[in-house]
Amino acid sequence: MAKARKHLVADITSIETAWLAGEWLLGSEPYSTVDTMSALALMSGVGSAELWEAHGDDSKMFWRPGMDQPITREDLEHHEACWLEAGEAGADLYGGESRFVHTYYTSKERQALWDTFGDKALYKWNADLRRPIPISADENNAINSFLGNGPFDIE
Repeated sequence: MAKARKHLVADITSIETAWLAGEWLLGSEPYSTVDTMSALALMSGVGSAELWEAHGDDSKMFWRPGMDQPITREDLEHHEACWLEAGEAGADLYGGESRFVHTYYTSKERQALWDTFGDKALYKWNADLRRPIPISADENNAINSFLGNGPFDIE
């Protein structure tokens, strides 16, 4: 459910509106120096939490501190699917497929995602693991592998 907006939309700039919509702010369109600096600030986390809290639309977009800009719910579903399927052999050798959910989801959110959609016939997962692993894989080896930078070829 979308949260109630605390401020009028007219209170925000076009750069802030574009950021809230997940638009890329540093494209080829020429911006003023002030707009460019505002975009860089938001994408670096300066003022983004406050802007999201006041104007973010949770029903259409997803944002967490550390992200450069919000993403659509469809993009979020893609990241979740990548995480759920990251246990497939060769799917997540260097952590790219599992990074988003591992970074921006809480342990409870990862657990709920696994409980709801995880393929428990093929993979296993627990809170100590970065991502699901093949059911036959050794969890301790997986944990040690995830401490490095890859490859995460866990079978």
